[in-house]
Amino acid sequence: MMTGMQNHQRRSAPAPSVGIVFGLIGAILQMVVTLVVMLLVMVRWILKKNHT
Repeated sequence: MMTGMQNHQRRSAPAPSVGIVFGLIGAILQMVVTLVVMLLVMVRWILKKNHT
């Protein structure tokens, strides 16, 4: 009986937790924003260096 209840709980539980999904999306967005900022800073630095 207990095994049947545990199996039912495992099957009816959502696969990934919502918190984990939002954390993953937040981490990906943070990486993308960081890369964009780094690219902008590098482009400005290269353009500034070429003008002098």
